[in-house]
Amino acid sequence: MREVTAKMRRIFKDPEKRRAWIHYQLKIQGDTYVSLGKRREIPSYCFQRCLAHPYPKIEKVLADEMGLTPQILFPERYDADGLPNRKMGRPRKKQCYQRNKSNNADTRNMQREEAI
Repeated sequence: MREVTAKMRRIFKDPEKRRAWIHYQLKIQGDTYVSLGKRREIPSYCFQRCLAHPYPKIEKVLADEMGLTPQILFPERYDADGLPNRKMGRPRKKQCYQRNKSNNADTRNMQREEAI
């Protein structure tokens, strides 16, 4: 694990500086997003997307390449406990369909009773 200095923490808080730092570190190692993607079997555009939006799998890959944890490399995306501070999963759908479905069933039952 790499030792993190106060200067590095300031860099990681600014997305533009962090992007440049990651790019520079990969260049020092002789890597690019394309070569890293080929080695890890991940499309290279995922790395660019990760720098702009939360993407836990790719955050982990980049942090591993830098010898850090995702919580250190992307501090604004994690809380003090090291857990993601964003919603996970899809939002719940409204229950309108079930409500309409039950109303339709009641209507059909009433129509059957009237027919008898």
